[in-house]
Amino acid sequence: MQTVRIQRVDTAPIIDGALSDEVWQQVEWYGDFRVVDTPAKPADPPTSFTIVHDGTTLFIAIRADEPQLADVKLETDAALFGSVVDDRLEIFIDTTGQGNQYLQLFVNSAGLSSRRLDDIRNEAFRLDLAVGSNQSGWTMAAAIPLADLPLQPQSSTWRFNLVRFRCLGGAQPSLVVSSFMPLKGHHVQFHGYPFAQVEGLDLAPYLWEVTTQGTPKLQKTDDGFAYAQRLKVANMSSQARHTEIRCALETAGRAAGEVILSDRFEPFEERTELVETHLDDEDFGNLHVVMSDLVTSRESFSRRICHRASADPSWRPHFIRQGDGEGGYINRPAAIRFVPRYDGEIVSPYGLAPMDNGELAMIGAAIIGAGAGGSEHPVIAFSADGGASWSEYLEIKGARGRPMMLAYLGNGKLTFSEADIVGDKYRYFSCDYGRTWPEKVLLQPLDDGEPFETEGNPLVDRDASGTAVRIAETGYSRWADNPSREYIRWSSDGGRTWDNEMMPEAWRWAVEYQGKTHIRSCWEGGLVRAANGWIVASLRTDHPPRYRGTAQANDSNNGIAVSISKDDGATWTPLPDRILFEGGRHHQHLVLLANGDIVMTYIERTDMRDGEFASYRRGCEAIVSHDNGLTWDLDRVYILDEWAYYDGANWCSAMCGHKCSAVLDDGHILTAYTNWLAGSVIIRWRPEA
Repeated sequence: MQTVRIQRVDTAPIIDGALSDEVWQQVEWYGDFRVVDTPAKPADPPTSFTIVHDGTTLFIAIRADEPQLADVKLETDAALFGSVVDDRLEIFIDTTGQGNQYLQLFVNSAGLSSRRLDDIRNEAFRLDLAVGSNQSGWTMAAAIPLADLPLQPQSSTWRFNLVRFRCLGGAQPSLVVSSFMPLKGHHVQFHGYPFAQVEGLDLAPYLWEVTTQGTPKLQKTDDGFAYAQRLKVANMSSQARHTEIRCALETAGRAAGEVILSDRFEPFEERTELVETHLDDEDFGNLHVVMSDLVTSRESFSRRICHRASADPSWRPHFIRQGDGEGGYINRPAAIRFVPRYDGEIVSPYGLAPMDNGELAMIGAAIIGAGAGGSEHPVIAFSADGGASWSEYLEIKGARGRPMMLAYLGNGKLTFSEADIVGDKYRYFSCDYGRTWPEKVLLQPLDDGEPFETEGNPLVDRDASGTAVRIAETGYSRWADNPSREYIRWSSDGGRTWDNEMMPEAWRWAVEYQGKTHIRSCWEGGLVRAANGWIVASLRTDHPPRYRGTAQANDSNNGIAVSISKDDGATWTPLPDRILFEGGRHHQHLVLLANGDIVMTYIERTDMRDGEFASYRRGCEAIVSHDNGLTWDLDRVYILDEWAYYDGANWCSAMCGHKCSAVLDDGHILTAYTNWLAGSVIIRWRPEA
């Protein structure tokens, strides 16, 4: 196998089917194809090719000798081409040399072609193609703009391979696959394809990175639809650029709503640009981005980088299941949508807060930073239509870890605290409905100096105008000590300072197991003030004693218990009186409905019943109390979302967690939770009256 040189030519060859241009006669050609799976066997008839460039365009020419051209099995229907095996050529080019991002071009002697680059097909790159035939066989010439290729600073070494499918029909049909690179097995072996050296190519004009940030936003307007998409644009070269960025959204085969952005990019500068345009309908396809140098008019980037499948689909029909009290279930209608991702990463939701400006705030943790070096950081988004669509995320600058105990305090004020990080933790404050977070204070530790850890939902007492006058939170320290130390404390200044710290004795209890006394305890939890004034606490209990010292001694086997204070937090009912779930369910959240019912939503990490692993089901559930938290209707549980999971080794290994809920003005509940396999979702549902 020869080493391929992609030579530079001074003059662009004419693209015709005869390969008559003089350029093709002056450059080096390559052949010596081998039969796939029989690398020692030369292909017969032979195939040869050459590949060159002129600094702006890549040119490929191929000769496929064929003495039986009239007998080849040839697809002539463009709709079927690529889905059936016929006589054709397949070209593979990786301009990064990494073996993971291939341009693919499929061509047959009828002139049909198919193109692909990553997830974009057929319109992935521009193509000037000509096919011809003669007494020796058939020929092909193609031109592809370099601006359409994903070039990088190291792109002087590419990977390349050419595969031929010789397919004869007739009385004795046959198929022989041959390759420029000798292959055993399947002809698609990206990482093993040979290198090609690109000669004389000035990469600097093409060194741009343009990627989407988040999903496209499509909102109904009075006269159509408003489309918005954020782009990350990075100048990867060491040269400053005066650049025009033209963005056109393709709808029904036509370009619509072109947006032009022009600016100067400094060397290695990265910037976020917002593309906004109007559409007559919601049927849109690719977002076509073209960049040209304003000084030379040279096109340096052209890509279709976004497609319909990645658009934010908003609510879709969903069914939840409610227990019928007799061991069966009743299906009830609901709606579901995915929580938008941040730079392609799953966002784990930790708080939903309806605000008095008509918006809903959602705060979560996103992985920010590349690869394994990334870390969790708080991000926030807003919805003005009850969760159907969401703004782009705002990264809360300086904040780290997971954002806990989101609370809306009224008059545009929001607050949350950092959690699950090493070092100092802060509580953050916003006075403009979450758009900026200029104030932070050190999160007050416990009275003994231990850090206060928490997750769940706070209790917010409000005056007649809806302004918060007092906040209560549950929290813990030393959760792995068996028992942990669990607390409740209060704030009268929006969470800046805390007092009335208490570690209720009722939140610990003793159990006997195998002749030993074990002290049980709890840690995180949610709070709500019942319609009659009681305070209801839903607390996450530690795992049962039988799991201590075993592989199942992890937090997936924690459970849920309820404690009630009838004297504004001074005393509490004992937890053993109301253990709802011994294990497998937790991350609970409490909300109060207008009719006085209390709804508890929680994660189902393992379906544990009567101390046994009962099913593979994971997901999210809810139960209702009609008597201010005293009893809970476990026979009529709501299964909000469910899916099967088992890792093959540990039955209590789970891939879901963390959640939040909020009640909308129309009585619907929004419940968001994290599925680490598929992505976080929001369920819009309503309990039965």
